[in-house]
Amino acid sequence: MLSLELYTFALRLSAVKYFKQQKLIIMFSEKNVLTFEEGCKYLGFKKSYVYKLTSAKIIPHSKPNGKTIFFERKSLEIWMLSNPRSSLSDKKIIASSYITSQSNKK
Repeated sequence: MLSLELYTFALRLSAVKYFKQQKLIIMFSEKNVLTFEEGCKYLGFKKSYVYKLTSAKIIPHSKPNGKTIFFERKSLEIWMLSNPRSSLSDKKIIASSYITSQSNKK
């Protein structure tokens, strides 16, 4: 009986987490400008880390009144995808095409 109650509770909890996550996804997709708190949630970073990034001017942000921090969602996406890394399969393809092109030159 207790295990059934725990199972039911766990299902409810996971459903609540799922709906909260869906609500955030919808909210972020509809907004172009995010507040500092929303930006932290969007990035998945703690506030203290995001403060460090903004104060070091590492992450793009705006301070229209000199105090409140705002983020443009598209700028955050570009920043998150900067400095990409190639996968091992991509590197193998590049190496293979390089070898093929070198053998064709001979």
